[in-house]
Formats: sequence, structure tokens, C-alpha cells
Amino acid sequence: SNSISMGGNMFLSNFLAINPVLVTLQLSENNLNDNDAYCIASALKHNTNLRLLDLDNNGLTHKGWDALRKAEFDPTSLNSAADSNHTCLIINSNYREINGDPGSGIPYQPLAVRQKKIYLMLASRHRVGSHVQFSDGAPVEFLPDMLSLIHRYSECHFTHAISDDFGSVVDPLSIVFE
Repeated sequence: SNSISMGGNMFLSNFLAINPVLVTLQLSENNLNDNDAYCIASALKHNTNLRLLDLDNNGLTHKGWDALRKAEFDPTSLNSAADSNHTCLIINSNYREINGDPGSGIPYQPLAVRQKKIYLMLASRHRVGSHVQFSDGAPVEFLPDMLSLIHRYSECHFTHAISDDFGSVVDPLSIVFE
């Protein structure tokens, strides 16, 4: 604990946004708040070097954690899911992590994380009967890569239904061409 508080200052988020060669940032037990989380979340969208960010025991509410979660995985479109941060494991005891294993503090491989996020997004749309269309900004050239990642991810990770990071069951996908 260093009693760190950004107090509206953007120095930390600006530093993280320039993608420094910083692998671990330990900020647990400080005075960071939701506004700080919003700034850090914005910076994480541009950072591919940071592997571990410990924000446990700060003054963040669910709003701050939601902003950080959205930086890690924004499921609003295929592009936003693909553009999310896939490298940084964020540590917090009340937060389910998608980019790594918080128990061990080991981040997963970024390509596998990206595949998992896109798969989870497609599976959640499939679960509610929504079909993925390429009208949400994804170029048609993305289709072969998407089909390949669905095949690789399901082949490696599914022998039966699993739970996603939000506690919902994710079944293997089926693909229909029309």
C-alpha cells in the first residue's frame, strides 16, 4: 500500500496507453476509485505489454470493475471483441478473470484469449437465437478466420458443455450456411 490516488491526474493512464515495456503493475491496497478505473480501462485498450495488473483492495465499485471488464472483453460486436485487451490479467478477489488464471497470476496466451472471447460472444448470441451477421462491421474476409477459430477452440476445449466467464453454459456451436 502506497496510498496512491490519481485524483483526476491522467499520468498513469497516459503512461499505460503508450504501451511501455512494463509487464507487472502492483496497485493493490491503494486509493484508486472508479474514475481511475475508467482511465486505466481506456489505456488498456492500447496496451499489449502489460501482463499483470493488481488492483485488489482499492475503492472501486462494480462500475469501475465493469469498465475494466469491458476493456478486457467488449462483446458488442465481433470487431470490439477482437480489439479488446487480450494480454493483461487483472487481479481482484471479486472479479472473474478472462485473460488468465488469477489464482496463479499467470496470463493466458493472447491468441488463445482472443479466440475464446470471440467464441464466447458467438456462443452467447447463439444461446439467445441471434445469428452473427457481417453487417456489424466485420469484413467478409474475416469469415475463414472466424470459422477456423471456432474449429480450433471447440476442438481443443470442448468435450462437453462448459461455463463461460459469466457463469452461463456455453455449448459447442453449430454453423449453418444459407
